[in-house]
Amino acid sequence: MLKIDHLTHYFGGLKAVEDFSIDIQPRQMIGLIGPNGAGKTTIFNLITGVYKPTQGHVYFDGEDLTGFKPWRITQHGIVRTFQNIRLFSTMSVIENIMVAHHFRMKAGLLASILRLPSFIKEERETREMAAKLADIFGLSDVLETPAGSLPYGRQRRVEIVRALVTEPKLLLLDEPAAGMNPKEALELLALIKKIAEDFKLTILLIEHQMPVVMGVAERIHVLDFGRTIAVGTPKEIQNHPKVIEAYLGEGAKL
Repeated sequence: MLKIDHLTHYFGGLKAVEDFSIDIQPRQMIGLIGPNGAGKTTIFNLITGVYKPTQGHVYFDGEDLTGFKPWRITQHGIVRTFQNIRLFSTMSVIENIMVAHHFRMKAGLLASILRLPSFIKEERETREMAAKLADIFGLSDVLETPAGSLPYGRQRRVEIVRALVTEPKLLLLDEPAAGMNPKEALELLALIKKIAEDFKLTILLIEHQMPVVMGVAERIHVLDFGRTIAVGTPKEIQNHPKVIEAYLGEGAKL
């Protein structure tokens, strides 16, 4: 489904990502880990068109999407969440979710201004879809609440639901458990597994909480200073000497 071929990216003279390659098959859940500054979020930005790579290519379903604008990449079925939450804080939860589905709607600007039956029908269907997804994530009781007033962990859930309402094929999760306590992180782990199964999703996950990424990923890529230093199963990665050294220093254990 996703093939990244020798991706390299510079910020001025700084090489943020070097010769990164990965192949992800449909329905796989792949982890991407590494110390702060290793280049993980930069890779997400390259996949989703926020940055154009200095070298290399991004292929999705056999099509070269390198250099596409973010909105075009979303139309192809790739969507992401962000390391730093980017909700519309004064808008309600349901509005935050619904706004992400607008590009899938067929009614045009005139139909929306005049509130034509075609637009009203699509808007109702979008609201129903958003409410259903919100219920899966335990957000039914806050649909009309301003998103910015929610606790951090629930805001994270809103952001994931907003990504799902775009009807993605590939979901990129950038530290979804950031700021959560261990109990919340484990609950999120169960939800990630559920949505992957229910929505037949392929997932690429960046995460610093090791129990989360080790619990959901079937294969893990490890970055350090923009380069891949290890690829393997969770068990193989836990015992990989280069990974242990990169995270905790020589002689430590994950």
